[in-house]
Amino acid sequence: MGRKPIVDGQVTQARRDADAAVARNHAASETRLKALLCLAPAERFAHLDDADLRPEHRTALRRSLRPHLRRSRRRLPRLWPWPRRARLRAWTSRLLAALAAFEISVPVALALAWAIMTWHNTTHWMVLTRAVQFDVTRAGGTTEPYTAGPGKTIVRYGWDGVPRTTLALRDGTWIAVALSSADLRPLP
Repeated sequence: MGRKPIVDGQVTQARRDADAAVARNHAASETRLKALLCLAPAERFAHLDDADLRPEHRTALRRSLRPHLRRSRRRLPRLWPWPRRARLRAWTSRLLAALAAFEISVPVALALAWAIMTWHNTTHWMVLTRAVQFDVTRAGGTTEPYTAGPGKTIVRYGWDGVPRTTLALRDGTWIAVALSSADLRPLP
């Protein structure tokens, strides 16, 4: 038992030394944190995992960088009920997007329809490759044969895609006649 005061004194001294070491470590870490906080944000970012900093000082360093980080602009939509102003803003933005799509798609559709109609109404010049015979029925019910010679007839495609031509008959009247496309070739 005579040794107990010596051991107790050594333990007390060891505790004091440990507390002093922790205090020195804390002071050194705090000094390092103050030095790092004086740096630019990009330089501070490089020291996030600095071994000289205590965990609480690392957290303080991270928090000092938070305002300098770029935040994502996408936010999750709030659940109902939205404030009136936000609902109105969302509704107007959707309406403007729909109008922009309408302003683009309608002129494109109209231009496409116009191009198709123009192509159909354009005269396609063709000539007959051989003589074609057909019967012409007049309004009075009389039928007379007619022959269109090769290289003589100018043909136009109709709306239904059937080649047609207008021919002058012997009495000066004009008729529209559908022809077989096998008898046609385009003009050079």
